[in-house]
Amino acid sequence: MSNELSNKTVTYLLGEISGMLENMQNSLRTEIAETRDSLQSSLRAEIAETRDSLQSSLRAEITETRETLHAEIAETRDSLQSSLRAEIAETRDSLQSQLTQINLTLEQNVVPRLNTIESCYVSTYERYSQGINQLESIQSDILVMKDVIMKHSTQLAKIS
Repeated sequence: MSNELSNKTVTYLLGEISGMLENMQNSLRTEIAETRDSLQSSLRAEIAETRDSLQSSLRAEITETRETLHAEIAETRDSLQSSLRAEIAETRDSLQSQLTQINLTLEQNVVPRLNTIESCYVSTYERYSQGINQLESIQSDILVMKDVIMKHSTQLAKIS
């Protein structure tokens, strides 16, 4: 009997242990599920918080970069405008200097020479104009002389 009692006890104990193990398993499963749910909630909250933080810091950084770029663009534009203005002023001064030099050359060399050419042309024109009048007069005189000479030649031929 002692063996039988012992088998019953062992079986009973095994049943008890088996129940306890099952209770422990259920308890552990419940605890694991609660821990998992808790971790998921906290991770989701932490991820959302990190995402929001990153978004706001990225927006701030983008805004700062945009403002920096606008400032650099404005500075570059101003620099280019001032250098272009300086170049334009330098070119204008150079052109004014060259224009002054051209005007002086015209006044000192070209205009006096043109005046000389004009005066020579006018005086030559007046001489030729007078010469043409004289030439016409000479031609008419020669025609008269031809007639007279022909008449005289005819008269001389009759006389001789």
